[in-house]
Amino acid sequence: MSGSAPALQRPAGAFLFVLAFLARLPGLGRSLGYDELFTLTRFATSPARAVGEQVAAANHPLASLFAWAAARFAEGEVGLRLPFVVLGALAAPALGASVARLAGRRAGFLAGALLALGPWPTLASQQVRGYAPLLLCAALLPGAVERLARARSSASVRGASVALTLVVALGFWAHATFVAASLSVSGAALLLAQPGRRARLAAALGTGHLAGLLLWAPILGRTWKFVRRSFGGELPTLPPGRIDGAAALSLFGGGRPGLGLLLFACAGLGAWALARRRQRSAALLCAPLVASGLLVLLGPQGYPRFLGFAVPSLLALVACAVALALPRSVGSALAAALLGTGVLSLAGQARAEVHDLRGGVRVARQRAAEFGAGEVLALGPGAELCPAYGPVTPDPEGVLFARRFGGPLVVLVPLPRWLDTRPALRDALWSRGAADPWVLPGLESPVAVFAVAPDPPGPPR
Repeated sequence: MSGSAPALQRPAGAFLFVLAFLARLPGLGRSLGYDELFTLTRFATSPARAVGEQVAAANHPLASLFAWAAARFAEGEVGLRLPFVVLGALAAPALGASVARLAGRRAGFLAGALLALGPWPTLASQQVRGYAPLLLCAALLPGAVERLARARSSASVRGASVALTLVVALGFWAHATFVAASLSVSGAALLLAQPGRRARLAAALGTGHLAGLLLWAPILGRTWKFVRRSFGGELPTLPPGRIDGAAALSLFGGGRPGLGLLLFACAGLGAWALARRRQRSAALLCAPLVASGLLVLLGPQGYPRFLGFAVPSLLALVACAVALALPRSVGSALAAALLGTGVLSLAGQARAEVHDLRGGVRVARQRAAEFGAGEVLALGPGAELCPAYGPVTPDPEGVLFARRFGGPLVVLVPLPRWLDTRPALRDALWSRGAADPWVLPGLESPVAVFAVAPDPPGPPR
């Protein structure tokens, strides 16, 4: 690995940012979902809570700080999400620059374009959560390692060391799953580095991880407890399920497991093409995918999006396959097909809600007026968040619902699957239902609205 690395040209980087930014604008005014409202109400009320509060590993401290700042200057869904859109859009030129440094400008530009138009990277960048900064740091990481490995002058070594340290530390602070990417890339880089450059890589990577631990220190104990329980299968109510291969393929394929499988096949071809040319490049890009595969094999409880740290590496290897392993005509056709599929997926995704709490409250209020109910109860997890969108009475445990059969009632259930853990409440809702429930679909969860009659309960329907 000698010689200077090709840089992504500035006009190309600017184009990728604009492309990604524009792709993330449609659907930006969706309802704030459970996770977003939870972040805003529990962690984003002050910098101290953003840094020091933790509930079930739900706090992403860097994102909570951005959310706190956004809430000071913006109102409404669009304003709160705009900083995350910018961070997510920056990930496209960041990945392009990283891959250009490793595999050339053509591969770099295509990798950035795939990230700019990727369904999951787009959706992740539209939410007040830690996934947008996670994507940005994961996109920067391989290029930052390679930049330091190539640096020659003392000034460039210092600059590259500081950049790599910041990427690792802020990535850790963005989302705890970044440590899987950083440790795997660190291992590959140190194993394959030239002896004379290994020490400076170890110093920068070690400092970055130490800084990340220090940034995470106020909530590290509670986060680690949650992680241990996740691997032990002991999570409390509403476990998200296990991270398995099918869920991973669906995530990487933007909801299409078949597309995810195709991307992995292309990534394997890209890794082979890189390995024939420069072994370290292949290792740096494959390492996060290997880490994600190990997580799938271990099968902890969690959400598929916890594997999002590996998405930039997957798309980078796909771009390498197109640029380095396939005939130009075949590669161009494949690239056009993948980008076109991304555009079509984004068009459908932009029209869908993720978790329509705003719509649920609106429908519940309308049904209360039609049904003559004087009150709307929000039932189960997320009930305490619903008043952000209108006058409802939170009832997280269902205690009020069990007592209020004296008159008609409208019940809003933000997470209907919670009812499976409360069969008595579920049966009471169905048996007293004056009509079929109104269900508002969502990409992550539906929202259900029940109109409950005051009549004595009948048999469940």
